[in-house]
Amino acid sequence: MRTSLHRRRFLGLLGAAAGLGAAGEVSAPQALAAPAATSARWRPLADDVRDETRWAWRNYVAKAFGHDQIKPVSGGFEEFFVPGHPVGLTIVEALDTLWLMELDAEVAQGVEWVEANLRFDIDAPFQVFETNIRMVGGLLSGYHCIGEQRLLEPAADLADRLLPAFPKSPSGVPYRFANLATGAVSGPETNLAETGTYVTELGALSEWTGDRKYVDAAKRAFEVTFAKRSPLDLLPFAVHAETGEWLNTTATVGPPADSYYEYLWDGWKLLGDPDLRSWYDTLVDAIVAHQSEVVDGRAGLVLRGPAGRGRRRGDRAALPRLVERGAGSLRRAARGHRVLDARGHQQGKPAAPGVRRRRVQPVAGDR
Repeated sequence: MRTSLHRRRFLGLLGAAAGLGAAGEVSAPQALAAPAATSARWRPLADDVRDETRWAWRNYVAKAFGHDQIKPVSGGFEEFFVPGHPVGLTIVEALDTLWLMELDAEVAQGVEWVEANLRFDIDAPFQVFETNIRMVGGLLSGYHCIGEQRLLEPAADLADRLLPAFPKSPSGVPYRFANLATGAVSGPETNLAETGTYVTELGALSEWTGDRKYVDAAKRAFEVTFAKRSPLDLLPFAVHAETGEWLNTTATVGPPADSYYEYLWDGWKLLGDPDLRSWYDTLVDAIVAHQSEVVDGRAGLVLRGPAGRGRRRGDRAALPRLVERGAGSLRRAARGHRVLDARGHQQGKPAAPGVRRRRVQPVAGDR
């Protein structure tokens, strides 16, 4: 059963979050009082943001309505998933934002377009990962906010068309592409993000439809890759869907692996599944133990893999997100790990044999 969102209450909670100090020292009662104290100061800015959003929406409607995205310079349009096959991506992704901004006429316009025009009987391969997070997720978030059954039904229809990517894989790790009309799958060479970024959308869909096939498929994909973790409890980022075997030997928490870890935590918080929390804790403990370096008390991450392999891939901002989601404190990362001073001189224990370790820039502070 869907849990209804009350817009005013939700906006109040967002305002309360905005009132928190950088270190989160404000207590809950003080934080909840913050929006009333500052509403006059923020109202002009909120009105400007709402006006700009309305302007952008109206121009999209005038020049590209129903197409996936507008080209802002030329005023043309293009499709995101498959050329020649629009699915109204901008409309679907905008529904919850328009609702939060109280642009109710625009919300109604978007919902009406979905009901009248959105069909998924398309004989073309769609990327399962992107289609899930953008289209299934967009429809479900719109349904959560607005409560319109005509948003839940296409979300379930689309998920059903993507779902063959999971059971048609011998390992349970999903293929990258699924044909929405035929169910044909392709793209067995994949990565952690494209195999582990489903449990929140499919979990919510299972909750609201009463059908566990969605969340079970998402969880099975997690289970397979987690079971094949290295002796260090780290995961390489490239995997073959048909065999479930790794295609590389380098671990990263940046792309193309980042959302795999985020969805373990988000799935635990949303669904309360203790397996997701246990898998998350095991993997993040290993990340903090084996991939963190500290420069002047500020933590960053490194890739790990055999000597001569791998390169830095944007791990710079990932550790704070992981730590914030329950891995512990940054101080923990400094204990028993390799530490660099400001000049890059190493202190603490060396890297494990056969493992390439690389310095990264501090996570926080000026560049």
